[in-house]
Amino acid sequence: CECPLYILYGGICGSDLGTYRGNLPYVSYPRIPGHEFSARVVEADENEYGIKSGMIVTANPYFNKSQIFSAASPAVPVFLISNFAYLR
Repeated sequence: CECPLYILYGGICGSDLGTYRGNLPYVSYPRIPGHEFSARVVEADENEYGIKSGMIVTANPYFNKSQIFSAASPAVPVFLISNFAYLR
């Protein structure tokens, strides 16, 4: 299933807070905090997951090079573009 997402809210986790405070020595900069988000599906074709246009979804992705991979399903990359994300 591939569909664009409109990001509604972003979350800040404990690691993000530690990064901001400078408490995590393994973190490199520059860095964009906030890897959890909720979003509205902008457009979705028929798919086996039941994802439909207008649905509110959430994800907990992690960066890997220029892609973000979901923690729940490492094979599903999410690409962020401005306040839109692209789920694939």
